[in-house]
Amino acid sequence: MLEFYYDFLDRYFSRRDFELIQMDKDSNFLAISADRLEDIVCPQCYYVDEQDSEKKKLSTNGMWKSQNLITWQRFKAAFEGCTDRAENRGFRMRGVG
Repeated sequence: MLEFYYDFLDRYFSRRDFELIQMDKDSNFLAISADRLEDIVCPQCYYVDEQDSEKKKLSTNGMWKSQNLITWQRFKAAFEGCTDRAENRGFRMRGVG
């Protein structure tokens, strides 16, 4: 459980958003700063690869998948602290001028 806490929670979540209340040999009890866990996880960007099939599901909110090659390696590198850049050509300006 300590490994889960330090290698996952402490690495991917801000300490401002959660606090450990109690830990057991197989469970953690946390207080979070939002109503739902999803609100502090940023679910707008995710990659799911089903091991037993060819199915892959990903979401990149604000970035067009058709304009950028999205791979698990890119997601993993970003989680490990590497900077990743993508192109978004979908913005239009309205009412300017």
